[in-house]
Order: sequence, then structure tokens, then C-alpha cells
Amino acid sequence: ESRSRKGSLSITDSNPLSNPTHQNMEVLMAERADLVFHNKVIDGTAMKRLISRLIDHFGIAYTSHILDQVKTLGFQQATATSISLGIDDLLTTPSKRWLVQDAEQQSLILEKHHHYGNVHAVEKLRQSIEIWYATSEYLRQEMNLNFKMTDPSNPVHIMSYSGARGNASQVHQLVGMRGL
Repeated sequence: ESRSRKGSLSITDSNPLSNPTHQNMEVLMAERADLVFHNKVIDGTAMKRLISRLIDHFGIAYTSHILDQVKTLGFQQATATSISLGIDDLLTTPSKRWLVQDAEQQSLILEKHHHYGNVHAVEKLRQSIEIWYATSEYLRQEMNLNFKMTDPSNPVHIMSYSGARGNASQVHQLVGMRGL
């Protein structure tokens, strides 16, 4: 990992040769020798922090210039890159089967309570929604962990966390909740 002098902004890469955009970033940073390259995913929150730091270090005019070049580089890389998607890329969590079975069992018990007059129809509906909402939320958390642990370069994971078009909620619908 490269380090720069105190107070300067750093952008580093652990293996510069592994990333074809490293050379392009070096060209972008040639004007400012106090920048170092970091090869990591930058989501919306990280991008806001980065832009704020750029403005603090270099001012608005130079930051605008840098961001325009980064945007151009991003479009060039997006044009040259492609992602294919297959059904095998929709990774379901191992716990999905038992979570669904548990929710179905709870719903069946709730139905029996309603049948015997122990639970009013409105209360049954409220509890049923609560059961499936809790199951859905747990599956959402499991799905996020499953993608990060099994294959962070999974195309569905990349698309959902890029912020470009899809998001984690849409992936959750595909992987976690369809068919329930």
C-alpha cells in the first residue's frame, strides 16, 4: 500500500498491475503528485466523502476538473466492460428453506387459532403480515451476507450495489421472496 505525506489525499491499489484502470488513474493524477491510488469499490456514501475531501484539499474548480475526468473514465470503462447474468448467479441463502418452513408453520398455527375462535380475523391478518415481514427482513440480511461471503464478484451483487440501475431490494425480491 502506498502512503503519501500527511494531509494529502491518497488513492492506492495493492496490486497496480491487476487493474487496467490503474494506468488511466495515473494519467488523471499526473497533474497532482500528492495523490496515491486506492483500488476499492466506492459506493454513493464513499463518493460523497471523497468529493468532500477533494473540495477541502483542492478547491471546487480543481475538484470539478477531477470529477469530469473520472466521469469520462467511468463511461469509457463501462462501455468496454460487460456483465453476463445467468440463473446460477441468483444465489439463495442456505437458510431460506427452513425460514420459509418456520413462517409457514407459524401461519398454520395462527390459522388454527383463528379457526377455533381464539384470534380475530383482523388480528390474524396483522400477525400474518408480521410473520412474513420478519421472515423477509431476515432473508434480506442473510442475502447480503451470502453475496459478500460466497462471491463478491457475482454479477447480481455487483449490479445491485453499484447503484447504477438495480439495488439490493430488487435482488432480495429475485433471490429471497419470489414464490412465497
